[in-house]
Amino acid sequence: MPSPKETAVSHYRRAVELAGADTRFYAPLMFAQMMYGAGDFKETLDRLRQVAPGDATVAFGEGLILDSQAKLPEAAAKFQGALSIDPGHTFAHFALGTLYTGHSLSRVFLGSGRHRDLKRASVSNPQGAFQEYATVRLSDPTFPFMFVIDDYQSRCQAYQPEQMTPELVEQQKAWQKYWLNLQLRH
Repeated sequence: MPSPKETAVSHYRRAVELAGADTRFYAPLMFAQMMYGAGDFKETLDRLRQVAPGDATVAFGEGLILDSQAKLPEAAAKFQGALSIDPGHTFAHFALGTLYTGHSLSRVFLGSGRHRDLKRASVSNPQGAFQEYATVRLSDPTFPFMFVIDDYQSRCQAYQPEQMTPELVEQQKAWQKYWLNLQLRH
């Protein structure tokens, strides 16, 4: 009987197979493969390169590989490249926001304690992280790793809120209001 992790990866893999040239399932598949250590996301990336060589998710996948090799500036450049191709690439915004917290995705999700390492993080670029996470929150309220964003945004206020620009403060108020309204509906 497959484990829940293997089941999740197999479902994403099947979604990729069924989607054909539609690349929207590749990012969650590669992310799940990296996060769960299940399957080879490099193989998935090679397949994506064949299907859609100029797709933003190719740059995202290359960023994941660099992230797993602890080449964080290079990974950030790849995630930014993905966003220059597709400004709405939610996983690239999330990955870049996580790097801006001073952590690699592989450390956050595969390191000791998985995402709990994020709570001990020093915030290296709170404005950049907040901006990327706010973009994820506003563009996809059902993003699967919203708990990481919630944790970071609650900590962001504890870390030198005076560093936040007035625009970011307004964005934060907007997402808090949006999130509260969404929670009240359910």
